[in-house]
Amino acid sequence: MSRTSYLARLFGQLFGADDDVSDEDSMVLEQGTFEAILVQEREEANAGNFGFTVIAMSVPSQDESSPDVKSTILFMMQNIRLIDEMGWLPDHRLGIFLVDTTRRAAERFIARLCSDQQCPLPLQDAEILTYPEDESHLFGDAVIRRRSERLPLDLEATVVSDDFTAEIKTKDVSSRGAYLLTAEPMAANTEVDIEISLPFAEVESIEGENIVLRTKGKVIRSDSNGTAVEFVHECDFMNVRTLGSE
Repeated sequence: MSRTSYLARLFGQLFGADDDVSDEDSMVLEQGTFEAILVQEREEANAGNFGFTVIAMSVPSQDESSPDVKSTILFMMQNIRLIDEMGWLPDHRLGIFLVDTTRRAAERFIARLCSDQQCPLPLQDAEILTYPEDESHLFGDAVIRRRSERLPLDLEATVVSDDFTAEIKTKDVSSRGAYLLTAEPMAANTEVDIEISLPFAEVESIEGENIVLRTKGKVIRSDSNGTAVEFVHECDFMNVRTLGSE
C-alpha cells in the first residue's frame, strides 16, 4: 500500500472521513461510512434497549462495475427496506444493516432471497450478526477494521517532556497513539506534549499547507528501538503554511 493510501486512512481515523475515494453514483456505502453508521446505531441501541442485525455476504470484489457484483447490489437494493443500509465490509464482503431486526427475522429474509430465482449469490453462506449478542465479533477485527489501526508512516514530530525537547520521526501512527523513534528510552507513564506534522497536501493537493496534530500522551513502553505513546487527550489540529508560502 502506498504512503498516500496510509495517510488517507489516518485522516479517516482522525477526522471521521472515508479513507477511500467515493463514487457519487455508488449504491453501496464506503467502508468507513458504513462503520460509522454501525457505531452510531450501537449507541442508539444501547440507549433505547433494542438491537439490530448485519448480514455479511462474500462477493468477488468491490468493483461495482463488475457484472456479478453489480447484479448482486441491484438485487439486494430491490429487496431491502428504505430504512436499511448497504455498505462494504473488509475482505470483499457486502454488509446489509437491518434496522430493529432479530436473528430469526434475518434468517427468514435470507431464505426468501434464496428462493428467488433471480438471486445471484448462494446466500446460504451469508453470516448473520446480531447486536448485542454478537457485539465482540461485530465490532471486532473480524468484521470492522479497527479505528486504531496502526499505520506505517514516518512523519515529523516534536516531543516535549519535563526533561527534554526532541525533533524526531514516527514509525507508525493511529488516532490513539504513535510509535516514536526516540534516541533514548523513556520511563513508562512519562507524560509528553506531542506535535505531529500531517502532510495533508500529499492527499488533498492543498499546495503550501500542512496540518499539525497537537495532543498530550503517556509513554506505554520504551526501549532502544523507540517509544510507544498513547494519546491521552483529544487531538487538536492547526493549519500551518510551509516555509516561504504566502
